[in-house]
Amino acid sequence: MPDVDQDFSPALASWITAPGEDPQNPLLRLSFELAAPPVSARLLVTGLGSFRAALNGAEVDDARLDPGLTDPRARIQVRELEVGALLHRGENVLGIELGRGFHAMTTPNVWRWHLAPWRGPVRAWAHLRMHLADGSSRAVATGPDWRTRPGPVAFDSMYEGETFAPAEDPEAWLLPGYDDSDWAPVLAASSRRGARRGGHGREVPEPLMVRQVQEPIREQEEITPEVVSSSPTRTVLDMGRVIAGWCRVELRADVPADDPPLLLVARHAEKLREDGRVDARNEHVHTDRFQEDRLRLEPGCARSFAPRHSYKGFRYVELEASPGDLARVQVTGILAHADLRPASTLSSSDPHVEAMDRAMRASLLNNMHHVPTDTPSQEKNGWTGDALTSLAAMTTGFDMRRMLRKWLEDQVDGQRDDGSLAVISPSPGWGYEELSPPRSGRACCRCCWTRWCASTGRRTSSLGTLRPRPGISPMSWADGTRTGWSPRCSATTSPPAARARPRRTGACRERSWSPTPCAAWPMRSSARHRPANRSHRTSPPRTRSAPTPPPSSRR
Repeated sequence: MPDVDQDFSPALASWITAPGEDPQNPLLRLSFELAAPPVSARLLVTGLGSFRAALNGAEVDDARLDPGLTDPRARIQVRELEVGALLHRGENVLGIELGRGFHAMTTPNVWRWHLAPWRGPVRAWAHLRMHLADGSSRAVATGPDWRTRPGPVAFDSMYEGETFAPAEDPEAWLLPGYDDSDWAPVLAASSRRGARRGGHGREVPEPLMVRQVQEPIREQEEITPEVVSSSPTRTVLDMGRVIAGWCRVELRADVPADDPPLLLVARHAEKLREDGRVDARNEHVHTDRFQEDRLRLEPGCARSFAPRHSYKGFRYVELEASPGDLARVQVTGILAHADLRPASTLSSSDPHVEAMDRAMRASLLNNMHHVPTDTPSQEKNGWTGDALTSLAAMTTGFDMRRMLRKWLEDQVDGQRDDGSLAVISPSPGWGYEELSPPRSGRACCRCCWTRWCASTGRRTSSLGTLRPRPGISPMSWADGTRTGWSPRCSATTSPPAARARPRRTGACRERSWSPTPCAAWPMRSSARHRPANRSHRTSPPRTRSAPTPPPSSRR
């Protein structure tokens, strides 16, 4: 696993955004000259919202929806990429396109993402360091010399979908020689909005800027759908199974460049209604639009569209257009999820067992988008209780160390002064009082232990510090030994072995659970927090499985 502990200085570049109170899909562009191509070049880039970066018309990476949501008041993830092969002598162009993601959502929803305390204009931060053949180096970074204008995506929402309405070739601005004289200067922006805070609500001068921890989201498979029903103005397509991702809509090759524009609506859903149309109902998102892309394709310049700042969970796609226009397009389903490495395979003489295993893995991957989510369509939230029930399946099927680390850091960042944890993580402030937090804390502890087990014999790093929640008494062991939460821990030393399964006492009867204290933490506990009369092992026996937590509560 690569080193993910690298921090980057915010002073390497400035945060920039576009003019306006809440700019929509700004394009940010910088043109610069090189006397000779560099030997190597390293790009650090991130955005608050989602971003897409390109050099001279070529995307710097095939990842999608970077950098992944965090609480930007505490921590911001940065992509680090080698891009020397994309630079050349003469004019070069570095371009960044921004989307809203969960950071700047406008869609009203029950979890209040549209009211997040950090919500503000989308913005970007980038630093490009180039090493030349003569041993010198040169750097360019986001700053006042960049220029901006609105992009072709007139609307984007993780829940509602995107509206694509290009006025010209949507990729032309990324190429050298493009005339940006009518573009506006960028505006300086801060790294965050809202109260300064870190884990436990502590005051911090600036958020940490860290290398992106989890695996990026990438396109995994292209699917050719089958037609379920068709009429002159409406067609319903079937992908054959539920997937997470999006659809690429293209004009057919035989459509002439001088043909009129095509207007099309693509609605996505996991099931069909009785009348054969897609069932796009959702009680959590308070708008009439849900998982719906609206696009205009121009045969002369913009012949294809694929969402850039949202994803959907769907099996069926309903296309609606003017009579005759549906015959001009072809649709391809794109499966997209975190690029996780398989940790196991299963083969059986019983094909039903293998089919169940494939279905389980597909369902899990449909929910791997920067954090383990509950559903790729209806919510897209990192429910801690949901992940608790599927944690064994996740870690058995895939290498989850990096994603679990990112998610655990999200939970530490979101812990309040009273020790409470939200039931979804990251959280915009929802899930502390609305549901019972103590049971969601079990997921954090269990994920710590599971990640430690997966990293045994390898280097692990401190994930931060969790505080005990006031009012939750220490646990009582069956033999009368009492112990409590470890207020300061590190992952550099193995925990001692568990003694016996604890029973609930005191305030723990109030539907709260403090798991086996020392064994449940992938961290070092100080001597005063070890169970009495037990010797400390430097590593647990490899033949012993992780202690079994109590049955998870339904959320």
